[in-house]
This record gives sequence, C-alpha cells and structure tokens, in this order.
Amino acid sequence: MIWQHTPYNAPLCISTGLSVALAVYIWNRRHSPGALQLFAVMVADG
Repeated sequence: MIWQHTPYNAPLCISTGLSVALAVYIWNRRHSPGALQLFAVMVADG
C-alpha cells in the first residue's frame, strides 16, 4: 500500500499526539478526584 500525503494528515497527527500527551498527563495524576474516570473516557473505544 502506498502512503499518500493529503492536507488532512498533519492535523490528524497533531491531534493524536496531543491526545496521547493529555492521556499520559492524566494518568500521572490519577490520584486526583475524577482523574481515573476522565482517563477511562479518553481511552474508551467509542
């Protein structure tokens, strides 16, 4: 399969990176109230 560059690739990669960074940030603060629930919502397969 050949990778095709489209204008949509950059925003998707940036948003993926931000989401992963936010999930890691929340996981590191999982002892705060509501952090585990927010983490579960973020990583849920929806």
